[in-house]
Amino acid sequence: MGRRIVVTAMASAVMCLGVGTASAAASPVRLFLSGGGAFAVLGHWCGGINQKVYATGFASNGYPTGAAYLSTTCSSGGRGSHPVTYTAWASSVWDWYGDTRSYAAISTAPEGISETFSAEDSHGDHVYNVGAAAYLEAPSPPIQAPAAPTNVTAYVSEVEVGEKVELRLEVGCGR
Repeated sequence: MGRRIVVTAMASAVMCLGVGTASAAASPVRLFLSGGGAFAVLGHWCGGINQKVYATGFASNGYPTGAAYLSTTCSSGGRGSHPVTYTAWASSVWDWYGDTRSYAAISTAPEGISETFSAEDSHGDHVYNVGAAAYLEAPSPPIQAPAAPTNVTAYVSEVEVGEKVELRLEVGCGR
């Protein structure tokens, strides 16, 4: 019985506080074009789309930018047939978590693509390439932890359950 009360109280307190995960230090995030974006640009999906992604800098709004070379190989069917490989280039803008914000098909590789590219903005955000893989490091997360809750209340009451009396702990908060 005592454990049930503690678990209920902890679950209620966590929900009331709005506790979420936030990292204090940034670790590199590998950048990819979203699966939906890759399919929209390439037009084919034959068991997956391979991506060679290259960071190219930061957009005028500050978000990381880059390009992706997309490819997928499909069976053309039947014995002795030759597989068909589809390829395309896409530009991309990512958010601070590496999610695709926007993308567009482009006809050729952007000028100056480099497997060793590296750039840092005035906030210390860093994009770089290691071969055909692009990474983002953002030292200061753009979000902040929620403020401490106000108007938190806790109540203990007795509740009859069959022939037993149990204690119930309720935690609430004003929002």
